[in-house]
This record gives sequence, C-alpha cells and structure tokens, in this order.
Amino acid sequence: MHPSDIFNSNDFPPLEPAADSRPSSRKCASSRERVPAKPAAPASPAFKSLCGAVGRLLARIAAECAAGTDNYDRVAEWFSKWLHSLGITVRFVRRQPNEYVGTNHYTGFCTRIADNVRSAFFIYEDVGTELVNRMRSAKCRQLYKPDMPCISDDDAGRLAEFIRAFLDSSQEMFTFDRFMAALSPVQ
Repeated sequence: MHPSDIFNSNDFPPLEPAADSRPSSRKCASSRERVPAKPAAPASPAFKSLCGAVGRLLARIAAECAAGTDNYDRVAEWFSKWLHSLGITVRFVRRQPNEYVGTNHYTGFCTRIADNVRSAFFIYEDVGTELVNRMRSAKCRQLYKPDMPCISDDDAGRLAEFIRAFLDSSQEMFTFDRFMAALSPVQ
C-alpha cells in the first residue's frame, strides 16, 4: 500500500488563521469578504506517486542530515523552492502512532495549487523533526497564487519514476548532492 493511499481529503486538517486576541491598531476594510476554499479534487495516481517519491527522498535526506552528513538549512531551503516551482505546497502535521505508521511521525500534506489536488506522505519523527522545523521557518515560506503554473499529471508521473529510479539505483551517502546533480539535466 502506498503511504498516500491511507489519506483522503477528509484527513487534511482545516486551514484556519491563528486567532489574535490583541486589538489591532490598523484600520481594516470591513468590505473584505473571505474567499470560500476550493474543495479538494481527487488525487490522480501520478500525483500520489510523486508525493510518495518526494516523501521517500526527503526521509533519506533527513536521515543523512540527522547523521551529520548534510546541512538541514540548505536542504529545507532548496526543497521549499523546488516544490514551489512545481506549484506544490507541503504542510506538516505531527502525528501519533496509528494503524499505518507504528511510531510518532510527521504527515506531509501536499496540495497542487492549480486544482487543489491533495495527497500525503510521512517522515518518521526521530529523523524528520529538524527538517520539518526548518521547512516551516519564515525563510522557507513561499507565496502561492491560484493562477501559478503547476506540474501536470503526466510530468508528475515522470518525475515520480525518476525519483524512484534514483533512490533505487544507489544507497550511497550524500543523496541530496547526487539528486541535485541528477536532476539538473532533466529539468
């Protein structure tokens, strides 16, 4: 079973702005209305496959960072920009052990901005905490616009195959550097 098969759109926590109890000194326009959220579209097998492959890649790189062979900041910043260039946002939620993952972990909820297609992957908490914290930092936040270009299902399928082939081809260290070198001629 693919990790993203265990999640459906109802598993995604709702996005709610943080409540601020302090009175605001700014004057806000009261005529501003909230834009209703677009409902989640069903995830295609190609997008699910891409999210699973990205999860495997991030898990391996996070383990190397935890072992001290790579730098969390460099990895988090690059992945944030790369996923943004694909039109994909990832939100991490810390989870307790469940019937699918037997230990504490982070679920990475992926959303393709253009059509609100969603999927997910997980990273074990013991190796993923620092990477998740860095990817949540202000330095790695990206601005997403509804009309920005996003990866198509065909390209998502090809990229997922590329990532899987890359991961299966070698267990050597320095996965992040090798991945960037392998990805450069493809993009």
